[in-house]
Parts: sequence; C-alpha cells; structure tokens
Amino acid sequence: MKSLLKELKKIQPKMSTKIFPRFPKQTTTSTSFNENLINNNNKIIRRRDIKDFEDKQFTLFTYNLLANTWIYPERYSYVEPIEYIEWNKRKEVLINDLIMNQPDIICLQEIDVKTFEIDILEPMKAFGYKGTVQKNIGDFPVCLRFLYREDTFELVQEYERSSVFILVLNLKSKNVPIYFCNCHLLGEPCKPFTRICQLKSLFKHLKKYQKGKFFRTIVCGDFNSEPFCPTLTFMETGFLKAKSEEYGVAATDVDISHDFKFKNAYKEILGKDPEFTFKTDTGSSMVDYIWFTPKGLEISKVMELYDKEDEKQVLKGLPNDKYSSDHLALQALFTITEEEIV
Repeated sequence: MKSLLKELKKIQPKMSTKIFPRFPKQTTTSTSFNENLINNNNKIIRRRDIKDFEDKQFTLFTYNLLANTWIYPERYSYVEPIEYIEWNKRKEVLINDLIMNQPDIICLQEIDVKTFEIDILEPMKAFGYKGTVQKNIGDFPVCLRFLYREDTFELVQEYERSSVFILVLNLKSKNVPIYFCNCHLLGEPCKPFTRICQLKSLFKHLKKYQKGKFFRTIVCGDFNSEPFCPTLTFMETGFLKAKSEEYGVAATDVDISHDFKFKNAYKEILGKDPEFTFKTDTGSSMVDYIWFTPKGLEISKVMELYDKEDEKQVLKGLPNDKYSSDHLALQALFTITEEEIV
C-alpha cells in the first residue's frame, strides 16, 4: 500500500477547485457500459480520465464497499482471483480507484467500523481529504462515512439518523451550502415498510434542519430497491398510494407524501437507470442512486459504471481484482445554477 501511494503521488497533478483529476488517462476506445451511453458520449465521465471543470462544479462519488463483516467464503466462492474476497486485497483496489478518480465528495456505505480510519482515511489524507464518521450506531459493525476535499468544501454541520448520515458542506468557490445525504436503507426485501419509514424520517428531519428554507440537496447511496419499487416511486414523485406493494409486501398502509422535488442523476443523462449496480454470480439488481434537487443544481455528466473491456469479467460477478465490491460505484458532475434560492 505504501509503495502504491508513493508512486501515485509522484504523478498527481497540481490541485485546484477547477481540476477534476482522474488518472492514469484512459486509453481504451470504448464508448459505454451499455447502448444508452453511445448517444450521450459528451455527458459521460470516462473512468480515470483527467478533466478540467469550473469553479461552480463539483463531483460526487457514492459506493457501497461490501463490509468484510458480510463476506462469507461459500457465498463468494466464484470470485477470481479468490484472494479478492479478502479486505486486505480489496482495500488496495478501493484506494487505487479513489485516488485515480479523486472526487470532491465521497459517500461510502457499508464500512467496517474498525477499518475506516487506518485503511481509508489515512491514505486519502495525503491527497487533500478530510473524513467524518457516523457515530451513533450502537453495536452495529458497519456504518456510513464521508470523505471530502478540503480545497473544495468546508464543513458547516452534520446530522445522524440510523440509516442516513447528513453533511452540510459549503462549496468554497461559490460560498454555497449544500446538504449531502448518504443513505443505506434496509436490505431485507420483505420489509419495504421499513425502507419507506426510513425515507419518511429523512424528509421529516431535513425539513426540521432546513427550517422551512430551501437548500440544494443531494440524496445518494444504496436504497436496496429497484426502479419499479414503491420506495423509488416515493422518492421520485413525492407520493405513494396506500397498499402499494414491493416484492409482494405492502410498503405503506396509508397514502403518504413529501415536499421535496428530486431528479435521478443517471436517468436524467441516460434516459433510464443503468441495468444494474449490484452483481454476483447468481443475479444482479439496480439498487444504488444519486438524487438531486433540480432547483439550484444541474446534472452535467455521470460516470460509466465499468470499462467496456471489463464487461465479461463484471458479468461473472463482483468483486474482482479491479472492482472491490459486489456493488459498482456511481459518480456525477454537478453544476451550481445561479437561480435565486429562497
């Protein structure tokens, strides 16, 4: 790990709030991870591609890391090379990916409590990152984490819920506060009622924290629900009808609503959600998302989920020696719009 950091730091370009460093520069001529990307080529961030962005722009990266706590050799026996089910191997792939991408803010889910400080935060400090952790988790072995670039953001406030960790960060270049909500909703398919309650709690407390005013807000992470599910309907439309079913189970007993207006970052660019963000040898599903308030924020680009040349390896199941989790990371480039926020 030390040798990797040393070599990567040698080639690190000079930093500024205008630079989106992604290296080494990608040499593949592939255009996409699915056919949708071909027609949106100028709106796709190439994985590990160096780009220059403006002061009013920032990048957000979200990733479920697959906590070592949930790794069972019999469940991941398909992994090749097999040693990449071990955290010591996977963390090297992860840090390599984070350093090559260097997003302005990183939202991480499913992190073992004992590994974050030494294995993730410590090496990322050398690249200008500061980290903050979800603290009120009791005896639960995994939690949510944020990393953010100190030359881009300054911390204003943080709030904790059991399934959501919220940071209010000020974008230094524009002196604009933004609410970032890092989510990991309950993963049991037969409990959509709990996922809906977790979202209701988020919206209730956001209104309380924002004191009736509007703020630019991004909600991202692992929702453990697919695009056709009521959980996502509630997120996107702000309304859910009583007795709506998710995986054959009622998600709510009564009609419910919220006042926030969100758009789906990848859907805005691609016209639909990616085919999947979670992949094992037995199946796949689309469960990870980036949502944003279109008032005051514009989605400019999204990142391809994997290199086209890796498709065969990815379809065999994750993780592997290039992708450190059974989830795929999402990344989006946002632009601050100048409309008045009241």
